[in-house]
Amino acid sequence: MTQKKIAQNVASSIDPAEKMLGNIMIDEIDSFIDSLSPGQLSKGDATTGKKVKSASQLWGRAKRAEMINEAIEQGVSAASGAENGIRVKFRQILGNKKKSKFLTHAEKTAMKDVVDGDFKTNFAKFIGRTGGFEGASTNMLGTLSGSAAGGFIAGPVGAFAVPVFGMAAKNIAQKLTKNKAQFSSKIAAAGKDANRIAKAYLTSVPKAKRSPSDLADLLLDPKVNIDDLEMIANETFKDALDIAKGKRAINLAVAATTGALSGEKEQAQ
Repeated sequence: MTQKKIAQNVASSIDPAEKMLGNIMIDEIDSFIDSLSPGQLSKGDATTGKKVKSASQLWGRAKRAEMINEAIEQGVSAASGAENGIRVKFRQILGNKKKSKFLTHAEKTAMKDVVDGDFKTNFAKFIGRTGGFEGASTNMLGTLSGSAAGGFIAGPVGAFAVPVFGMAAKNIAQKLTKNKAQFSSKIAAAGKDANRIAKAYLTSVPKAKRSPSDLADLLLDPKVNIDDLEMIANETFKDALDIAKGKRAINLAVAATTGALSGEKEQAQ
């Protein structure tokens, strides 16, 4: 059994003192691995430094995924409600230097938006920006897909409704006082091309009326391949892409888990 597993077992103890000791052990192990450098190794060749750096990066990603998934899993089960529960857990991470160091500045900003701003949209943006379901447990995704937890995030069945592309474009056009025809024409010509959709939105909608949520709705259609999107140095675009990725991830997680849970019920019957 590894030292990390021993520490985790101690941290899961029902005895408060043992639990606190286990958490201290975990923090110390994580800090040691995170700060490990090639110079601290007594053996190795010319490639050792690169391997240590690569391992450190992978460790950081794994630790981040573990930390985020644990916060969400505990948050959705909170007695005060899933939304408040996740806000509390995220706030605790932001206030903890040892934990928050695993997050980039952009990820910390997205987490703070979940704590302080509109929950549904910002939670989706956070998931899209951090890949928050990476390595997620089936139990956590199952909780998210439940009517109580899923309802607060995305509606009564736990999934974000995918707007009909034409209806999403029509809703945006109605908000415009100018360029309505230009926007409608460009969107129609863009088809399912993610790059043309993004450019049509950004060139037709005035900066003051742009909304990441509106652009995300245009990109939410599964037939639109957002993996082919060319990055644009525009905050509305970046936020919209994160929101679209997050909503897609939540929808896939809910669909997969709901299907798995349904299969388990059928086998049990």
